[in-house]
Amino acid sequence: MRENAMNVRPVRVILAGRSTGMGAYTQHYLYSIRQRKQLEPHHTETSRTGNHWTDVYYLLPGKYFLAIKDISNSGKHYCRYALLRVFTPEEYREKVKNDKYAMRNFDHYYRNYGYEIIDLPTTTPPAPYVEPPCSCLSEETAEY
Repeated sequence: MRENAMNVRPVRVILAGRSTGMGAYTQHYLYSIRQRKQLEPHHTETSRTGNHWTDVYYLLPGKYFLAIKDISNSGKHYCRYALLRVFTPEEYREKVKNDKYAMRNFDHYYRNYGYEIIDLPTTTPPAPYVEPPCSCLSEETAEY
């Protein structure tokens, strides 16, 4: 088991953010389930205007929580929680087995696309260490 863990290459996970100046704002907060803490991006790439950015993480296979703060230009909140799942090479190979191009360039595809984001159907934090990204998801202001 230990030998396998050392041979697994991390997957590059890119989470996009924006702040348009017109009220729109999107930011992803990534939490490690194993370490029970928020993770910081490896680096952040910013657009020329500075209104858009991508946080780049290098993650090992496993599951992570996402808290997403998403506000539209009109001020409507689409904040939510999600599960980010990083595939093992075997799981990803099974997922793309019918895509000939992906199988030919498997190593590249796995390192850049070997993950999925699954929205969770809850408005409460999925774990005690996951902080609500916005006041619309905090328990004090939740509407029932």
